[in-house]
Amino acid sequence: ASDEFPIKAIVLVTHNIEEAVLLADRVVILGTKPGKVELELMIDLPRPRDRHGVDFESFVERIYNVMTGRPPQTRESPPATPANAPLPHANVDSLSGLAEILAGLGPVTVAETADELGLEVDDLLPLVDALELLKFAVVDGGRLALTEAGVTFAGADIQPSKQIFARAVYEHAPLVHVIVNALERASDGTLRGGFFRDILRRSYSESEVERQLDVAVNWGRYAELFSLDADHDEFVVDPDRIPLSALSPSR
Repeated sequence: ASDEFPIKAIVLVTHNIEEAVLLADRVVILGTKPGKVELELMIDLPRPRDRHGVDFESFVERIYNVMTGRPPQTRESPPATPANAPLPHANVDSLSGLAEILAGLGPVTVAETADELGLEVDDLLPLVDALELLKFAVVDGGRLALTEAGVTFAGADIQPSKQIFARAVYEHAPLVHVIVNALERASDGTLRGGFFRDILRRSYSESEVERQLDVAVNWGRYAELFSLDADHDEFVVDPDRIPLSALSPSR
């Protein structure tokens, strides 16, 4: 009987951000490696809650930003650099695959996309983060949709896809931008990997330094901008790269 077992609280574990905001009075976001509370947020919206309301979408956006590790952007936000804008751990095949899926789904929440694919939300967050970083997708009010550039990238043949990707990573992925510019200025178009490791060590652990460089090489190789000669630990300019003048945004 309810008077014998009075219910004071119910704990619901979910990866669906909208579900959490819709049902909960308090949301606790847990981090990993090691596990810790990243955010405790009181949801003081009146019931029934409107999924399309401005306040509802604001809560969804805030939770999403915490889950992806993205700080809120302000007018005073510093320019993006390899130190403050790390590359998401996503390879080109994965993020291009997600772009193709989103092109067929239209605007959806990250949780709905994960459910559609039979994945956990955590599996998709690095890919979503990468699409957002490259301006191929936007998340607004918790809903994920491709931008015009993202739709073009998702539907392009291999060579146009490489060119679209090259411009996007040069303009929006700071570490790739730094590597390309540094190689352009090197006398023989090569630089030792230690040069970039020393720069990244100021901001990242040794393991994360290697992961950042792994992603950069994966993206740079696909974009035909540069590659890594692993035998000599040297970054090498791609001889058939797109000229920097073509990569830079028009003014």
